[in-house]
Amino acid sequence: MHQRWRVLASAMAVCALGLQVALPAAPIIGALRVILLLDSSSAISPMINPLRTGLLAFIDNLPGSDDDLDLELGIVSTGGQLRVRVPPTTERARLRAAVAGFAADGGGNAFVDTLLEADKRFLRNLDQRRPVFVVVMTDNSAFRGEPRVDEYNAFARDFVRRGGRAHGLVVGLMNAGVHTDILSNLAENTGGYFDSLAVGNALPDKLKYAAAMVSADVP
Repeated sequence: MHQRWRVLASAMAVCALGLQVALPAAPIIGALRVILLLDSSSAISPMINPLRTGLLAFIDNLPGSDDDLDLELGIVSTGGQLRVRVPPTTERARLRAAVAGFAADGGGNAFVDTLLEADKRFLRNLDQRRPVFVVVMTDNSAFRGEPRVDEYNAFARDFVRRGGRAHGLVVGLMNAGVHTDILSNLAENTGGYFDSLAVGNALPDKLKYAAAMVSADVP
């Protein structure tokens, strides 16, 4: 228990640190690159149908079309390690096909590892786009490896400096652990939306709302 609270204290420490980061010298560009980070661990299997429905609702409620360059969307999943389902694109049909066939990979939820790697690959060095994460995950405290709290803290400070935004949904909080603490912390520090669901049936409505939150940042 004491170790759990030490980790929690380390994760929450970024809240104060993030508020101390200076605003970027240049104004934030309105165009977005959104990474949809999805839990594909074994725990997601029982709710796969409402998740698929919710993801389709998320895509369908984003503004613009295939020709609109103001919003790129990529899909990655975390079931033991990062898997790129769709690299950032404006092609809505490709995104819809990916989420319609979305299935669990099994294994544990490597959320922090995947968050850091996805940022490194797709969001860190953007010149003309604002970085956004939308995360859907479970958290039953059974995750792969130890959370990389120090690396997360460094990432979060830099993500805030870059004008990043994060929105997060966690399903099933009975045995919630460090991953929930980290995701809610990231959403709070970036002015994003965070919610927790007891079961997956509410995912379509919650993801539709998440799309509205993303849409509010599109010029």
